[in-house]
Amino acid sequence: MKIQDLSALAVVLMLAIYGGASAQSANSEPSEEWPVVRSPNCLNPDLPLPGLSTFVDKVDGFQFKYPSALDSEGTFSFGNTRCVEFFHDEGIQLEVSLPSVFQNPVMRYNKDAFVGKIVFNQLEWVNVVDQGLERATYCTYWKHEQVCLRGSSTSQRHRLSYNLMRTMHEIESTFVFTGAADRLDAKIAAVKIGDRFKKLRVRRVVTMEMEDRDPRRSYSGSYGEIHFDGSLRLVGTMGNTGTRLSSRWDFSQDAEEGSPTRVELHLPFDPGGDQLDRIEFNNGGLIDEWLAKLPHSPYESAGEKRVSIVVKNITAFFYPGSEMGPFVTADLVSMVSAK
Repeated sequence: MKIQDLSALAVVLMLAIYGGASAQSANSEPSEEWPVVRSPNCLNPDLPLPGLSTFVDKVDGFQFKYPSALDSEGTFSFGNTRCVEFFHDEGIQLEVSLPSVFQNPVMRYNKDAFVGKIVFNQLEWVNVVDQGLERATYCTYWKHEQVCLRGSSTSQRHRLSYNLMRTMHEIESTFVFTGAADRLDAKIAAVKIGDRFKKLRVRRVVTMEMEDRDPRRSYSGSYGEIHFDGSLRLVGTMGNTGTRLSSRWDFSQDAEEGSPTRVELHLPFDPGGDQLDRIEFNNGGLIDEWLAKLPHSPYESAGEKRVSIVVKNITAFFYPGSEMGPFVTADLVSMVSAK
């Protein structure tokens, strides 16, 4: 691997690949306009404006700027919006993990990859670029949280474009962590045993720092988990997302807001989802047997049953990079048909 100063590496790469286009150094301010590259036959009146937008992740505690022409899709995936040709069969993914110490990301690349280090906003980044410019990975680390940008191409040339490369540079040069005290793991640690959330009482709180933090391995587990005492009755649909040989039942609560049968459990740090809409059952092996005893309804589609269930021993797990709320497990106590 070739370890070198990345500002010099960036200049060399851009000059060699793009025939004289210069890269910005670590200390310069972005001065180039960020245009919206439109498809010539596009009739979409809602095209994004040129310039930059700010991506804010309140759950994982960071923010950065990126070209407004891109669609973040509400996740950690950045690509073209409709009728925009800013990228060319390529995209950028963000990955958030919780290693005990900074995990050098270069091991998955070949020995000829360009590897460099650079500092932005008091954060050290390790940047890895394949020699053929097929992939690029930029990673940084702060207070047990690692964030990586991964650029890749599916085009026939398998070469990252200049727009993608400078977008990754823009993200890393404007990236800041917004404070460990505001991050999800800190808020979980503030929950106390005995706190009540609607009908449930907190029985146990497990924080990230309570986990085994072996510095020899990467830890990509949860920011923490909350265990509850009490039971809840929920009404919704039990759907089979498995195969004929192996059932996998998922429960979806009725979606109508204000419904007397809908139960919501909004924690003070709910990252944006009603966590009771996604439940994995600890005793899921019994569901096939229970469903077989329920009467068939002509209004139900194949592989789905509308049911009323009672659950207990509810646990919410909070993972980095999740914008859809926590992952929930529970014991299924009873199940009957719902009207």
